[in-house]
This record gives sequence, structure tokens and C-alpha cells, in this order.
Amino acid sequence: MHTMKSLKAILILMMAGMTASAQTESLDAYIAEGLANNEAVKQQNFNLEKSVYALKEATGLYMPSINVKADYVDSRGGRTIDFPIGDIVNPIYRNLEQLNHAAGYPTLSNVSVQLNPSNFYNAYVRTSVPIVNAEIWYNRKIKKDQVSLQKSEVAIYKRELVKEIKVAYFNYLKATSAVSIYENALTTVNESERVNQKLVDNGKEVIFALSRAKSEVSKIKAQLNDAKNTQKNAAAYFNFLLNKPLDSEVKVDESLLKNMVMLPGDPTPNSSKREELAKLFTAKQ
Repeated sequence: MHTMKSLKAILILMMAGMTASAQTESLDAYIAEGLANNEAVKQQNFNLEKSVYALKEATGLYMPSINVKADYVDSRGGRTIDFPIGDIVNPIYRNLEQLNHAAGYPTLSNVSVQLNPSNFYNAYVRTSVPIVNAEIWYNRKIKKDQVSLQKSEVAIYKRELVKEIKVAYFNYLKATSAVSIYENALTTVNESERVNQKLVDNGKEVIFALSRAKSEVSKIKAQLNDAKNTQKNAAAYFNFLLNKPLDSEVKVDESLLKNMVMLPGDPTPNSSKREELAKLFTAKQ
């Protein structure tokens, strides 16, 4: 019984120590992989790119805009306006010739004019520059703040993802350490059962000691199975955060297992640089 209490105490100390261990290169590599592969981070970065392009578009409204337009009209066979100029003017000319006893007045024909010109080209270039337009200024300011908001959103999500990856990795290390401890404990209680069996066979020990040893073996086996299941679940969740197959191998950083130290209490965080507060400030603006 004292052996089991000692094992539990050691397990608790190791778990507590591992959560306070320093970050290593292996963990840094996993964090970089998670940030590169996570679909939500990719979506946030895509939204940031959209905000940047929207800002560029808003800034471009300050620049001169040039429009080129060309028209061509061909109205052959279209509607026409008939004007009987000959029927009106020719009788007048004939009377004038009789009165003046002189010829020379022309004979005019009736006119049929199309409503639209035929074979007509029209091309022009138009340039406009905004001189005073408050909407452009406010629009650019809004788009600029939207970029800042999206940057804060990306940073917030990345911070949360890094935290989840770290917690998941250390939980896996704790589960791995627990499996190792229970395996060692199982070896110890198996040896205890073997020794007690020999003593009972030789009449040197009562049957109660053997029963207690067998009970300890069964108990350790059950705890070992639970620890292995916990280890498997921890690895699956860790791989899920990295967007990898759930059964992918997770490398155990031996330095974290061997150099476990207890650190002092968490330092007071500098809340003035938190992305959440920056986001709220920008939204207020």
C-alpha cells in the first residue's frame, strides 16, 4: 500500500512539473506546423488579404480615373423623317420664273432623313480627379481600421491555437509518462506476486499476502489500460490540432521528460498588448 501511495505522489509531481517545463525545439516545430496547416488560420489569413485589397482599392479612389469610350452607329434601314421640301418650294420657284421671265431657279427633291446618323464614329477620353470628397476619406479610414481588426483577429486565433497545441502536447507527455510509471509499477507488483507465491508454496507466508499482491496486480493493470487510452486520446487530439491523421506518431521530447522543474507562479501578464483589447479599441474608433 505504501508503494502505491508513493507511485501516485511521484505521478502527481511529474505531471505538475511537466506543465511548467520550458518550451523546446520539438514543440516549436509542432506549433509552426499547426499554424501552417490549420484550416481556420488559413481562412483568417484569407480574410486579412481581402481587407488589404479593399484598403488598396479605397486608396486608389484618390488617384485620377481615366475612362475611354467609343461608339459606332450604323442606322441603314432604320426609321426616317420625310420632309417634302420639293413639293413646297418648287411651285414657288416656277411662279418666280413666270413673274421675272427668267429661268435658273433649281428644282429641289423631297428629303428623307434618317433619325440616327449612319456610319458614325464617336470616341473620347474622360479624366476625373476627386478634389473634395469626404466619402473617400472616411471610406479609406474605415478600410484601414478593418485591416487592423482582421490582424487582431488573426493574432487572437493564432494565440489560442498555440495555447491549445501546447496544452495538448504536454497532456500527451503526461499521459506517456503515466504509462511508463504504471508499466514500471506493474513490473514491481508482478515481482511481488511471484515472491509471495514462492513464500506461500514454501509455507513462509499466509495466503492473505498473496491475495493482496494479486489484487495490486489487477489494479495496476486496470490503471495501465486507462493510462494507455488517455495517451491515445491525447495523441489523437494533438494530431487533430495539427490537421494530421489522428493516428500519426507524436514524437516525445526526452528533454521535457528528463528535465522537469517546478517554476514559480505565473508572472503578471501585460494586458495592455493583448490583441482582444486592441481589437475592441479599433472597433470603437
